Amino acid sequence: MDVDEFDAAQLGYLWGAAQPTGEVAGWAQLLSRPVGAPAGGASSLLGASCLSAGDCWAVGYQGATANARGQTLIESNAGGAWTAVPSPSPSSASYLDAVACVDAADCWAVGSQGPDPGAETTLFEHYDGSTWSAVPSPGANVSGTSDYLYGVTCTSGSRCWAVGEADTPTGARTLIESYDGSAWTAVPGADPSTYQGLTSVTCPTAADCWAAGSQSGDLGAGPWTTLLEEYTGGPWVAVPSPDPSGASPAFDVLSGVSCSGATACAAVGADRSGTGALQALTLQYQGGGWTAATQPDGARLDAVSCPPGGPCFASGSSGSSLLEGDAASWQAIGTAHSLSGAEWNGLACTGGASCWAVGSQSCADNCQSAALQQVFAPAGVSDPVSLLSPGNGQEALFWRATATQHLAEAGRNLSDGTWSGPLDLTGTLGIPGPGDPASAPTVTLTPGGGQQLVFWQGQNGDLWEAWYTLATGAWQDQDLSGAQHLAGAGGVASSPTVTFTPDGGQQLVFWRGSDGDLWEAWYTVATATWMSADLSTTLLGGRGAGSVASQPTVVLTPGAGQQLAFWKGGNGDVWEAWYTVATSAWQVQDLTAARFAAAAATASEPSVILTPGGGQQLLFWQGASTGDLWEAWFTVATATWNVADLTATHLGGTGSVASMPALTVTPDGGQQLLFWQTTAGHLDEAWYTVATATWQAQDLSATQGLPSGAGLAGAPALIVRGGDQDVLWEGSGSSLWQLAYDGSSWHPYDWSAAG
Repeated sequence: MDVDEFDAAQLGYLWGAAQPTGEVAGWAQLLSRPVGAPAGGASSLLGASCLSAGDCWAVGYQGATANARGQTLIESNAGGAWTAVPSPSPSSASYLDAVACVDAADCWAVGSQGPDPGAETTLFEHYDGSTWSAVPSPGANVSGTSDYLYGVTCTSGSRCWAVGEADTPTGARTLIESYDGSAWTAVPGADPSTYQGLTSVTCPTAADCWAAGSQSGDLGAGPWTTLLEEYTGGPWVAVPSPDPSGASPAFDVLSGVSCSGATACAAVGADRSGTGALQALTLQYQGGGWTAATQPDGARLDAVSCPPGGPCFASGSSGSSLLEGDAASWQAIGTAHSLSGAEWNGLACTGGASCWAVGSQSCADNCQSAALQQVFAPAGVSDPVSLLSPGNGQEALFWRATATQHLAEAGRNLSDGTWSGPLDLTGTLGIPGPGDPASAPTVTLTPGGGQQLVFWQGQNGDLWEAWYTLATGAWQDQDLSGAQHLAGAGGVASSPTVTFTPDGGQQLVFWRGSDGDLWEAWYTVATATWMSADLSTTLLGGRGAGSVASQPTVVLTPGAGQQLAFWKGGNGDVWEAWYTVATSAWQVQDLTAARFAAAAATASEPSVILTPGGGQQLLFWQGASTGDLWEAWFTVATATWNVADLTATHLGGTGSVASMPALTVTPDGGQQLLFWQTTAGHLDEAWYTVATATWQAQDLSATQGLPSGAGLAGAPALIVRGGDQDVLWEGSGSSLWQLAYDGSSWHPYDWSAAG
C-alpha cells in the first residue's frame, strides 16, 4: 500500500524513544520554517535523507497535472536553497518514493516505472557524488506482476535494503531487495497473508533490520492489520505486532519505521477508531516485543525518523499539534506549521534534532514540491545569547534549557537562513550535574574567530568553560575552578564577563564572587596557563560599600592602556575599578558618590560601551527608585563625567526600565542603540543620533504588534550585522523570541512555535 494514498497535511509528532533513562527530558519546537521547493509544473516530494541539516536529498515525481507521475524528481539543499537536479526517468511514468545516503558520494533512491498501470517495474537510481544514474533492478521476478518499491536504507556502501510489494492477479507479496556492493537481488520475505506489502525499512546495524507495512486476507473487505518483519542475518521473518484498531473489520496499517538503536524503534501509520474515524497509529519497540503506544490525536502518520541518541519525530496528517513521548505515550509540545494545502510525505532528522519534512503544497490545483525545516531543542529557553561567527558564516545561539537546566546551542547559516543543531552541549560533552549552568552563559570569539568560547557559573559555584574549534569542528569543556586551573578562586555568583587583550595574548574573565568580591582570572595563550586574583581584597583595599552586587561589565580602552570594570555596589551605587597597564596598578571609586551626586541608585548592573575611537565611555543603567533609564558619559579629552536621567529629560517618560539595557553603537558610529525590558514586559528601544545630538524612543512591543506571549521575562540580547539588528529574548512560558531589523523594517519571530 503506497504511503501517499492517504492525504498528509502537516509535520506533527515528536516521540522520545531513545532516551537512555527511558524518559524524555522535555523537548520543544524551536523553529518552524517553510521553504518552497518548486520544480515546475505539478510535483511532489515523497522521501528524504539528510547527512546534516544542510546536506539533504529529497525525491518524488513531477508531471503535467496533479497526481500525474510523469518524471522522477530529485532535489538537493546542499547549495542552501532546495533545487532540482537532473535525474533519469526511464519511462513515461517514473517516480521515486524513498532515498538513503551512506555519505556525500553514495546515495540510493528507489521507486517504480512503467507506462501502464498494473505493469510497473522497480526503479533504482544511484548518486556517485556528481550525477544520478539508473541501475538494473531485478524486481520480484514473477510473471504478470507490478512491482513497487517504497523504502530504502543503507548501513554501508556494501549493504542496503529496499522494500515494497509485488502485485499479482491472485494477491500481493512483500518485495525485498538486497544490495551487496555490486548488484541488487530480490530475496524472499515473509508472506503470512494473501495480500501484503512493506512501506518502510530501517537497520540499526547491518545484521539487525526491521520492515513495516500491512497485510490482509481480502483486498476489498479486509481486515487490514499491521505487518512487521525482522532480519537478523538469516531469512526475513514476520513477528507479532499489535492491531489496536477498534473498527470492525480492523484497519491497522504501518507506513514508517525507524530506530535510534537496537532496542529503541518506532513504527507509525493509521488505524480506525470504533466510530470508523481515521486516527494516528504508533507502535514502539524496546527489545522485548512491539507494543502499542498511547494513540496521539490526529488523523494519521506517514513517516518517522529517529536520529541516533535522540527522540523520534514523525510527520503526517496531525492537525496542528507537535507531540513528544516517552516509551509509551505522546504529549503536545507546540504548534505545527502548515503551508496552503500542504502534504508532508517524507521526513529526515539529524542527530542535532533538526528535521526536514518534504511533500507538496497548494494541492487544490497543481501541487508544488515543498520542504519544511523544523528545529527542536530541550524545552524552555532561558537567558538566550548570540554571537556572529565569521569563520563559519553562522550566527551561534546559546541558552539554558529550562526543562533540563542544560546548556544548548544552535547555529544559523547567514547566507540561506538554515539551522543546524540544536546541540545539547551538556549532554554531548558529558558535563556532570554540578556543571549545569546557574547563570546566563557568556559567549565570545577569540581574535581571528578560530574559537567560540562559552563561560558560565556552574550549579556547584565553579567557573566553567566550553570552547568550539572551527578547524576541528569539536567542542571541549572544563571546570576551570575544579580542574585546579584557578585553585583558591572564589565561588562564582554571577554570569562571568569575558574580554581579550588587543593582541589576543590573554583572555580576561571577571565575576562576582560568592563572597561579594570582584574576581578576575586570566589565561595567557603563550604559556597556556590560568591565574586568578580576588581584586577586592588584594588590590582594591577591601570591598566595603563597594561589594559587588551584580555581574561586572568590562571594556578595554583603545590600545589596551586600561581595563575598566563597572558594577552595582552593595550600597546601590555605580562603582568602577580600572587597571593601568603602564603602572600595573588597580584603582577604584564609587562613581555615584564621587561623580554622580544627583543620580539615582542603580537597580541593575550597568552596561558600558566605548564610542568609536574611544573618545567617550558610555554607561547606562536602570534607576532604582523610578525605573528610569540613566546614562553617564566620561569624556577622555576633558577627563570629566556627566550624568542624565534619560527617561525624564530626553525620552518623554517612555516605559520604566526593568532590566539591564542591551546596547551597541552602529558600525559607522552614527547612532547609539539601547533595548530593555519594561515593567509591563514590553520591549523598548531608544537611539541617539550623533549628527543631530537627539534621542528618540519607541515601545517596540506596541509598534510591532507583538502578542502577549512575547512579553519579556528578562533582559534582551542584541547582535548587529552591518545595518541589520537582531534582538533576542525569553518570552512567556520560556519561549524564544526574535525581532529582526533588516535596515528598513522590523520582523518578529516566535522560534518556539510556527513562525
